[in-house]
Amino acid sequence: MQSGVDLALTVGEDWSIYIEWLDIYGNPVASSAGSVAFMQVRNTSNKNLIVEFNHTNNPEVKAAATVLGTSGVIRLTCPTEISTALMPGVYEYDLVVKHMDEDRTLWATGQLTYVMTGSFQVRSRITDISALPPGLMTAVTVESN
Repeated sequence: MQSGVDLALTVGEDWSIYIEWLDIYGNPVASSAGSVAFMQVRNTSNKNLIVEFNHTNNPEVKAAATVLGTSGVIRLTCPTEISTALMPGVYEYDLVVKHMDEDRTLWATGQLTYVMTGSFQVRSRITDISALPPGLMTAVTVESN
């Protein structure tokens, strides 16, 4: 398991990241076609769930963790409607893959692999660009000595 991998998103953004899952030799970890990914983001102090990323075909579940075939790539997505509701802060997460055979007969007893863990920062949006008057242009020049 890779630890200390920090992730961050900004409140209100449509967020997506691709994670390349490699073995100790630098080769992609081949998972079976039936493998699924899960990730939970929790409050560091009280362990309350902040957001959960699931692999599901349920359209009501919006934050997703998806194993992309057998290539060792995992995609995490969090759309605007979910990230808008998050409170800014620094949390902790772990990403888990549950391995299954092709016909999902190992669903109940599939092997779990903790892929990575680290901090998950939810940043506040500083400037609301929708509140700026139309046509406003601002230029900033920074000089160094």
